[in-house]
Amino acid sequence: MNINIRIDLTPGSARRIAYVGLTLLLVGLATVANAVPVKFMSHQKLTAEQLNGNFADLEGRVTALGTALDAKADKARLPAMTEWTPYTPTLLTNKRAAVAGQTTTGYYRRVGDAIEVRTSTAFTSAPASGAVTWQVTLPTGLAIDLSRGGPAGSVTVGGGVAQLGTLNVILAAYVQSSVGVTALANGDNSYYVNDQVPFAFANGATFSLYFTVPIAGWGATL
Repeated sequence: MNINIRIDLTPGSARRIAYVGLTLLLVGLATVANAVPVKFMSHQKLTAEQLNGNFADLEGRVTALGTALDAKADKARLPAMTEWTPYTPTLLTNKRAAVAGQTTTGYYRRVGDAIEVRTSTAFTSAPASGAVTWQVTLPTGLAIDLSRGGPAGSVTVGGGVAQLGTLNVILAAYVQSSVGVTALANGDNSYYVNDQVPFAFANGATFSLYFTVPIAGWGATL
């Protein structure tokens, strides 16, 4: 069975349909021409409109990405690290008395939940403190978190060196208390540094330490 459909158009209707069809065709071509980003093919003619459109699209994408990153930026998620800051440590005896005949300087910085410290002690005379041990103090207001640093005197947290003339002795740093770090000399036996250990400290002797310890109240992020 054959079905024939006949549509009779008046000249005016035909013209209107032609106009609509041409309009849709032009809109479609304009959409294709203005679509961004434009992927250029080999030997394709480059127009300023297409190139400007590509750059505008790229700029919009970069701006949107920057806005998204700014919205997500959260200091609470950033690792904490500060610049090195000078401070004046105190060299104390095991009885918390200052060791005489010396000057101690230091630098520290925060790295996450811990503090990194560098100290240097220069002697101008024999200390004669009578101490069993010495300890270098932290910056004021900070305390070592002993629950995360291990028992005092049992965990190595750094190192150092003691020098006098041609004598050079490597040191191991240990936590002495919540406010200070001490050292043991490396020799035939391990022993705590004091007036006479690892040698008799006198004018010209130096004593330096570096160590990293967790600080009470600090987290890994700001």
